[in-house]
Amino acid sequence: MSARPRSRGTRWLHTGLGLARSDTARKGVITLADQAVVSATNFLTGVIIGRTCAKEEFGLYMLGFSIILFVTNLQTSLISTPYMVYSPRLQGLDHAQYTGSTLIHQAALSALAILGLILGATAVSLGFGPQGLAPVLWVLAAVIAFIALREFIRRICFANLHMTTAFILDTTASLLQLGGLLLLAHLGLIAATTAYLIAGTACGLAALAWLLTQRHTFTLHLRQAYTDFTANWAFARWLLLASCVYSLGNGCFPWFVAYFSSLEEAGILAVSVSIASLANPFIIGMANFLRPYAAHICVAQQQDRVRLFLLRTTAIIAVFVLALAFAFTLFGDGAAHFVYGEQYKLTGGVTLLAIVATSMNALATPTSCVLQAMDRPDIGFQGRLLALFFSITLGLALVRHFGALGAAAGLLATNLAASTYEVVAFLLISRRVRLQELSELAAPHLPGRRA
Repeated sequence: MSARPRSRGTRWLHTGLGLARSDTARKGVITLADQAVVSATNFLTGVIIGRTCAKEEFGLYMLGFSIILFVTNLQTSLISTPYMVYSPRLQGLDHAQYTGSTLIHQAALSALAILGLILGATAVSLGFGPQGLAPVLWVLAAVIAFIALREFIRRICFANLHMTTAFILDTTASLLQLGGLLLLAHLGLIAATTAYLIAGTACGLAALAWLLTQRHTFTLHLRQAYTDFTANWAFARWLLLASCVYSLGNGCFPWFVAYFSSLEEAGILAVSVSIASLANPFIIGMANFLRPYAAHICVAQQQDRVRLFLLRTTAIIAVFVLALAFAFTLFGDGAAHFVYGEQYKLTGGVTLLAIVATSMNALATPTSCVLQAMDRPDIGFQGRLLALFFSITLGLALVRHFGALGAAAGLLATNLAASTYEVVAFLLISRRVRLQELSELAAPHLPGRRA
């Protein structure tokens, strides 16, 4: 007697169980643990410096940290994310050469960062900019290449689904960094400059260990590196534009509040956004896992797996978001009150809206990852452009009438607009073409390489 054909739901369930097997689940958990280590290290570093140094010194540290974030975000857009999308399409020597090309790109970007920091340090030394910043910029010029290299290597590990290697790398660097900072604090030698020296040394040692042990995985070739950069640029420019537009669209709200309302309202918004950012380790960790995993699935051209990838990962994020909103509803204003003090006791409505706004971005993360894997980063840019329009129209009107509460509502509206645009765009694309035609839908493969 022949077996009855399985229904579509049964096939999806069967494929879903395959996706949830121990290897995939283990890699996901390790990626989340890795991001938890990185986030905790950044937080604890700030706590150590904040408790042992004057406010001015902590302020100098935060200015330096904003420069590091700028460099690493630029690096992610121009180098790491294109590598995550393209590297699964290559094998053998092509893969090794492409990895080597990205390493050369990384070195070039670090050289530009060093040059910029030297020029900035020179300008501050001549009287331009905050007093005391020059020594921090000189130290950053000496260590920025090591800090950026460590971030580059962890992204390379994620792209190749080597989550355990990334976890070992980051844990090693974190232990060295926190151990060195605690020693300096005990000796009374801690400052913004010494903190960055310790961080740079820790990152450099961890990165050097990876370079020595993984030497066989990359091949350096200058001419090929230039060719690969021109191919990457067609993809990366959209990510870079989307990042700039996103920073402008969301970053304008504190300025709107400060100008049209008051600095006190701007402080309430800052505290609320800070509380909402406590979810970032989970959200960023999920993105670190989903982006390369989506690229590998799309290269395999397995339609059921892509659908289940979107359904399952969106459901997991939705459960986390609902749990976060439920927890805040229970504790109410206690979160801001506990962390920042009595003066921020009555910020619950603003904080809840900020949490929901953050959630809108998180829920669209799986779709965004699949669109990037399909060589459609331009859709993300279009979504962010739509969000910017909402920021300077609806968002501005809300701020003028409701202050910090209106700004949080504006953030929710702009993030909802961008996320909805990406989801609808993906649904329209998936209707027009079959996933099996992904290679024809995508942009041309890297020049001079095998698909």
